[in-house]
Amino acid sequence: MKKRKQWKKILHDRRCQKLGRKKTKRHSRHSNTVLRKTLSKNRNGQYHGPDEKRYIAPERFSLIDNANDTIEYFNNIYDGIKKKKLKTKFHIDSSKVNHVTVDALIYLIAIMDNMKLNRILKYEFYGNLPQGYAARMVYLDSGFMNYVQSALKRLPNNTFKVRIVSDDKARPTLSKKICLFAMEKFEVLQKDVLFIQKILVELMSNSFYHAYPEDVKEEMISKWYLYAECINGTMRIIFADTGKGITGTIRKRFLEKVSRINDCDLLETAFQPGNFIRTETRIPHRGNGLPGIKKVVENSPITSFWAFSGRGAIRIGGQKGNKILTKYRFEHKIHGTIYIFEFGKESMICEY
Repeated sequence: MKKRKQWKKILHDRRCQKLGRKKTKRHSRHSNTVLRKTLSKNRNGQYHGPDEKRYIAPERFSLIDNANDTIEYFNNIYDGIKKKKLKTKFHIDSSKVNHVTVDALIYLIAIMDNMKLNRILKYEFYGNLPQGYAARMVYLDSGFMNYVQSALKRLPNNTFKVRIVSDDKARPTLSKKICLFAMEKFEVLQKDVLFIQKILVELMSNSFYHAYPEDVKEEMISKWYLYAECINGTMRIIFADTGKGITGTIRKRFLEKVSRINDCDLLETAFQPGNFIRTETRIPHRGNGLPGIKKVVENSPITSFWAFSGRGAIRIGGQKGNKILTKYRFEHKIHGTIYIFEFGKESMICEY
């Protein structure tokens, strides 16, 4: 009886092993078929899985020079993040870019760094460099590739051409660093660059008090980004956040709601003096920020001042005493606000 039971056990074990081997082979054949169907090769012969999204940057990647295509590109990435697919890989393909300005790169970093879904769902961002030498050097000097290739997702260190910082509060010491940078590059006195500090402190305060209300903080980390560069005798300063935006914080009048006023018209209104009643806080000293910035711009060496928000932008350009405000309307929406202003040593000499 014992030998019979032992033989039964041995035969049962062998049968289970045989069935297990058949099941493993069948599963492996099925898995290989699925992989062949779902994976495709890229130019380097590497496979891309179904959880990878490729975003091709426009050839002219710049808010100043090609706003519509650049904003549309940002929206595509934003919509991809909002799909909420766990561990999605975002391939930032810049191979076709032949012209780029750092305002586009800084805002792209802000999207990747500020959206909370990126960390909650463990998204992975990586990218490549443009093929053209000039555009490639802009990516490298700005530190953009350092960010997308970094596992820690930290902002890049400063280079000899730029100054880049990020924070969530008004930091006068950071604006002073930008002023010192301008003084060093243009060899001017402190009084000649005070207009920079006035504008930057106001922009930091506006971002802290207005850009990130509670409903926006559910999606975004309340951070702003500040960047400056001096190339070919022109100083360019960029300030960006991914908050509610100027067009989202200004209170619309009844007729404006009915007529669906354009965002560029709202931007123009926000920079006019005496509009504190139209801010969300309705506190007098809070509504004087943007009109105060406009006044500083009109009486400073700044030759070009941009403000992007929502589906619109305004530009204040020209020389002192003859500066013109121009409005721009876009098809796609900027999530947050981007300010870009620039001036040269020649304009500073003329002013002072």
